[in-house]
Amino acid sequence: MINGSPVSGSPVSGSPMSVTKIPGNLRPAQPGDLCLLLVPATTEADYIGQWQRTMQTHFGGHRTRPVHITCQRFVCQHPQQMHEICRNLQMSLTVMLPLLVTGLAISPFYSAFRQEHILKCHIQITQELECLGETVKQILVKAGVRPHYPWLISSLVTVLEGIPASQNTLDMNGIHFPYPLFAGCKIVLSRVKEANIYDVVTKISLFS
Repeated sequence: MINGSPVSGSPVSGSPMSVTKIPGNLRPAQPGDLCLLLVPATTEADYIGQWQRTMQTHFGGHRTRPVHITCQRFVCQHPQQMHEICRNLQMSLTVMLPLLVTGLAISPFYSAFRQEHILKCHIQITQELECLGETVKQILVKAGVRPHYPWLISSLVTVLEGIPASQNTLDMNGIHFPYPLFAGCKIVLSRVKEANIYDVVTKISLFS
C-alpha cells in the first residue's frame, strides 16, 4: 500500500496541448478481446481517488475506475487454451511481490475505441514490471496465443476519461512528478464487451 504525500519533484510547466497517438500498427480494442490488468488493492481507492480529483480540477472528465496497467491484450477462443493460460498465470504470479507504480508525466490521448479524449499518466518501467510483462508474454506464447502488444508492458495508465478536447494548455500548476500512483497487487483477466464494459474472467493476487 502507498501512504503519505506525493514524492517531491519539479512541476512541469504549462505547454501547448497535443494529443498523443497510439502506434498505427496496433488496432484499437474490440469486443471479445481479453485484457490482463494490474490493479491496486481496494484499500487504496481513496488515495488514488484523491489524486484523480486533483486531475479533474485541471482537465475535467471523469475518473477511471479502477486505475490499472494493461499488461497485455489478446484473443483466445478455445477453452483448453484459456484453461492453460489461467493455470499458468496462477502458478507464476502468486510468487511475485506487489509492484510499485510511479507516475512521471501526463498526456492527453484520443481513444478510438472509446471515441473520446482521455488523460494518461506515463509511468516508470521498472525491472519488476518488465519481469511481469515477460512472464505474461511467455505464458500466452506457450499456450499458442499471440500477444497484441509489441512491448512487454504498457507505460501508460488511464487516469481520466471524457476530458474536453478544446483545452489549449496543460495546466500543471500544483501537479508534481514523480508521483507514487499505487502498488499493483492483483491481476484481473477481463473480456471486453463494449467500450467501458468488461466481464471479469478471473482474479489473481500477487504473493498469495
